[in-house]
Amino acid sequence: MAVIRVNRNTKTVVRVLVGAGAFWLLVSIFFIKSSSDDNRPPQLRRPRADLEQFKPAQPSKKFEFPPPSTEASGKSGGLFQSEPDRNIIPPPLHIQLKKPNVNPNAPGEMGKAVDINKDDLSPEERKKYDEGFHANAFNEYASNMISVHRQLPDIRDPECSEIKYAKNLPDTSVILCFHNEAWSVLLRSVHSIIDRSDPKLLKEIILVDDFSDKPHLGEKLKKYMDDLKIVTIVRMSQREGLIRARLAGARAASGTVLTFLDSHIECTEGKQIIAIIYSLWLLLRVFCVFFMCVAPIHSPTMAGVYSP
Repeated sequence: MAVIRVNRNTKTVVRVLVGAGAFWLLVSIFFIKSSSDDNRPPQLRRPRADLEQFKPAQPSKKFEFPPPSTEASGKSGGLFQSEPDRNIIPPPLHIQLKKPNVNPNAPGEMGKAVDINKDDLSPEERKKYDEGFHANAFNEYASNMISVHRQLPDIRDPECSEIKYAKNLPDTSVILCFHNEAWSVLLRSVHSIIDRSDPKLLKEIILVDDFSDKPHLGEKLKKYMDDLKIVTIVRMSQREGLIRARLAGARAASGTVLTFLDSHIECTEGKQIIAIIYSLWLLLRVFCVFFMCVAPIHSPTMAGVYSP
């Protein structure tokens, strides 16, 4: 068996090379982090000190989750308490909305695909079709044909539909962040939450506009959401990104539980808000599909793509 002997000088050289390499690696990482913000477009740059305004406050009151067998009720305070923000548009008083009747044979009902032969469209309609795909990377033309109150099938497991929930669960604030979202997609997300949630548990819906520049997301959106009486709009003064936008939504929330959803989803039949709170109550133990969302934009035909 051959024995390789390494003298002291060789060991010293190896140690120096390894140490120098590690040193330059750390220096490179430091400069990359310190200069990464300067390489971003002007509209995305922001001072690091501004992060303090999105830091959530400590909860002022802790909600005690009762056991399933008890009927005791308790007072619940907001999970995050914050001072009023000048960028927040407060909602009027909550009223229960009536879901309008929808034609069962209308496009997209019960999650059916909306098949469109674009070659049969007129030049004007074909332009709308192409512009929708170019602007959103999904079929906005088909989405605009679907009712914002469309019906969806109940896709829960039979055993899940038999679950009995406690009567004294805390309420929740549902937070949706968006940037230049399509009109019909955003409205359908909001209405599916309202239409299929227990009004006693749905405290509010908070829309966080991450510096959108599309006209329909300005005053038009504000007027529409004012009529719903349960929606608050938070406007970011510059592009912040998903995490900071969610933190801003959390600061504006007054519900005991915070629920974060995408702005292009649809809730299916079932007690969604109860299910979310109940799953938190059980420390996120997944023993059944509590909450089912539809991601229609993943399909060119806006068909229901279901996921737990």
